[in-house]
Amino acid sequence: AVGRAQDVLITLSRRKWDVPIYFDGMCKTVTRKVLSSPSQYIKNKDALHKMYYDTVKFVSSERMRNNIATEPGIFLCTSGMLQGGPAIHYLKHMWHDEKSATLLTGYQVRNTNGWLLSEHKEFYLKGWKTKVKCYVERFDFSAHLSREDLHQFIKDTKPKVIIINH
Repeated sequence: AVGRAQDVLITLSRRKWDVPIYFDGMCKTVTRKVLSSPSQYIKNKDALHKMYYDTVKFVSSERMRNNIATEPGIFLCTSGMLQGGPAIHYLKHMWHDEKSATLLTGYQVRNTNGWLLSEHKEFYLKGWKTKVKCYVERFDFSAHLSREDLHQFIKDTKPKVIIINH
């Protein structure tokens, strides 16, 4: 939720959409905190501010989530690698629809629902592995690297000192 949701909102701000954009999950709170920060290092803060306060519709309850899930729209929410949270709720309503799309922007750990969806167009729905018919694409908005990627980076750069921060 830190960085990705804000980057996606800024990306969405670059054009007019004919459907509502819904904002759900932890990314709502994080974005509000980012916008209230006096930091000069936040790029496109004006675009982010306009999207957050003037454009998106905030999902405020489970009832609202149920009402909008079957309607056309863009649903921007935290994914938790599709192990739970709002994203799994929306996917339950659109997995069978070839006109719908799921766009993943974060790192997906191997064998999570997000990874299964990204790699095999499958996910577990009510305990059953389900083949997804909607369009699925993964965009790399993530700052995560895999273990192999980290090892390769260290081999390539041969640093004298390594500081690990998470």
